[in-house]
Amino acid sequence: MTVGIYEIQSEAARLCSDAEQAFVEPYALSKVEAVADLAVARLFSLVACAKSFADTVFVLWRRAVKIIAIPFLDFFSLNSVVRSVIATVLGVTLTGLRIVSSLAGVISPELTYGVLRLHRFLLRLGLIYRSQFSYVGTLPPPLNQLEGRINDQRWRWGIVTNALERIDDVEVHHRLLPREGFGIDVWSPAERHALAEELTFIVEEFGRPVQVPHPILEEFQKSLPANFHSAALELCRQGMYTKDEVEDMGTAFLAVMYRATYKSIVASFRLIDRELSVQRDEIILTRIQVGDGQRVVLKDVRLEDGRQLTVKEEPVRNGAIMRSVTLVSPIGISHSSERRALQEGERVCLDDLVLADGRRVEGTGAGGLEDWKSQLIEILLLCRGMSAADLFDLSFYLCNDEERLARARADLPMLSARPALDRCFKLIVEFYTTFVAHHMPSSATAMQEAFSLPEIANAE
Repeated sequence: MTVGIYEIQSEAARLCSDAEQAFVEPYALSKVEAVADLAVARLFSLVACAKSFADTVFVLWRRAVKIIAIPFLDFFSLNSVVRSVIATVLGVTLTGLRIVSSLAGVISPELTYGVLRLHRFLLRLGLIYRSQFSYVGTLPPPLNQLEGRINDQRWRWGIVTNALERIDDVEVHHRLLPREGFGIDVWSPAERHALAEELTFIVEEFGRPVQVPHPILEEFQKSLPANFHSAALELCRQGMYTKDEVEDMGTAFLAVMYRATYKSIVASFRLIDRELSVQRDEIILTRIQVGDGQRVVLKDVRLEDGRQLTVKEEPVRNGAIMRSVTLVSPIGISHSSERRALQEGERVCLDDLVLADGRRVEGTGAGGLEDWKSQLIEILLLCRGMSAADLFDLSFYLCNDEERLARARADLPMLSARPALDRCFKLIVEFYTTFVAHHMPSSATAMQEAFSLPEIANAE
């Protein structure tokens, strides 16, 4: 354990400091005391060396198990792999440096601890190593909405910084770091303090003004606050949530976000058919059975400018056809192909996404919406094929709280029993989680106003 080695080596460093002070005093006894201090400092280094060897033999396997377990506990995320690598490198480095620094302390503690302060360097590395095994855990609402925005390595470095500050405070008052109380008195408070600092930073980040250089994304963002308010108001009036539950910006947060995301999609975007200019020589038509009775059609055509293009036509859950450009042929159970001339009046089209004012969602001006074009098109196709009753039911399913849904609409079946609504629900939730949540309005005041419901108070 780094703290245990540090405790021994820091005591050797203190003895070297006492010896330095004793040497400058004009008394013979002081010189004897200084020599004794240096001798005892070397003995402490010898003890630290023995402990380092013992830890390597008896404790190393436990450290190896902890490092191996990191990816498993964090579902093999990229961050867990990075942490595992960092912990491995630091674990090996620390094992060697503990032994080397202790041996060097036996020879010259004055240089090792007094001038180079290797014990302090080892402590810092040990804290960084230990921070790789910390976990945020489950945050209480509404802070649980911020878990995904925590910068993992910044939080872990914050733990190390806070732990070092606490160790400095302990050593100023007590000279030695209490190894027995390290976890309770130093490490746990440092973890809590670092997490509080990280959450404060994230909340402040929400309130900072953000310059949006993407005109199409900016247009989409304009509708969000109004739709947040509209969704919050509907949830309250439909009896899904009380006014207090909406205004606390925690209890009904996700329900409001999902409904507002849906409203913003259908209000901001519309679908158009974009006809391709193709040469009228021939077309290669490939039909691929992909299972569950579903069939994907590929149309290989040559454009007028000579480019070859493959248009994929695939059914969505309500039977509509989504048409897009593809570079990869789907894997299917069976397929058949035919080459024929393009027939008179036959059109080859793509589904395109535009804003209400007609601007196409494409390129850097879309601010990331371009990457989501196919999913947004599918949402609009699904909504286009739904009846008014289905769309009304979808708004209730977007509450995503089974108990409240059962109380408000006991007549609704399980969402999985309605494939088109289920698919639409999943796409909306995914779009909010991976896109909308990262492009929220920059004004904290606007968000507070969106969740404020004076209309309900006035009605009462």
